[in-house]
Amino acid sequence: MVPYNKARRTGANEATKISFNKDVIINGKDLEAGAYILFSIPREDQWIMIFIKVADQWGHFNYDESKDALRIQSTSKSLQQYQDEFAITISEEGLNIAWGNLYTPLEVKS
Repeated sequence: MVPYNKARRTGANEATKISFNKDVIINGKDLEAGAYILFSIPREDQWIMIFIKVADQWGHFNYDESKDALRIQSTSKSLQQYQDEFAITISEEGLNIAWGNLYTPLEVKS
């Protein structure tokens, strides 16, 4: 449903807003405390996850790469059970983004 190699808001109807009250390290890269929206560029074997500084942007139509606070690559993994609905879950290790047959883990450390 979503084309590969194209930036998309990560979420249904609206981009997902995520906030950190202190600086964090995501997949080994620094991200300052603050509010961001989450975009992604899905690929067959990995996703590029993008944390954007403009936390009130609705869709991906006016995406401006210069507003990126952080871009990271995350290897996609197969799910044992098909995920009908898009989901972001929080675990002790960080965030897991799942949809369809794949999930993408993001390691978050403070």
